[in-house]
Amino acid sequence: MIIKFAKELEHVESEIKNLPLNWYNPVEDGFSSEINTETTSLKYNHGDYLVNGKLEDIQNTNLDLNKQFSDGKPNSLFKDYFKVQGNILAVFFVIIMIILLIFIFIGQKVYWNRFKR
Repeated sequence: MIIKFAKELEHVESEIKNLPLNWYNPVEDGFSSEINTETTSLKYNHGDYLVNGKLEDIQNTNLDLNKQFSDGKPNSLFKDYFKVQGNILAVFFVIIMIILLIFIFIGQKVYWNRFKR
């Protein structure tokens, strides 16, 4: 399955690379942006990041550190909880329905026996 996923990913990557797109480059286009809060001022100016007026050195992160160490399957605490709970409720309702049907059958017999005398 992982091999199939890797092949599909390579196919998607090759399709994206073959698209006739010109990606936006904020450094070349001279993009500038600023966000101000009560305590902080964040500014992007021609590829430089400034926090409260001080230049911040932004490094590209190592891609190996960003990988998730899993097999791709989500691990949740209550993975089968609702499935088990649903099965328990289904069995409970089936038992209740059987008991109610037995009571209806017995009640019908008692009711008809009252009029046979």
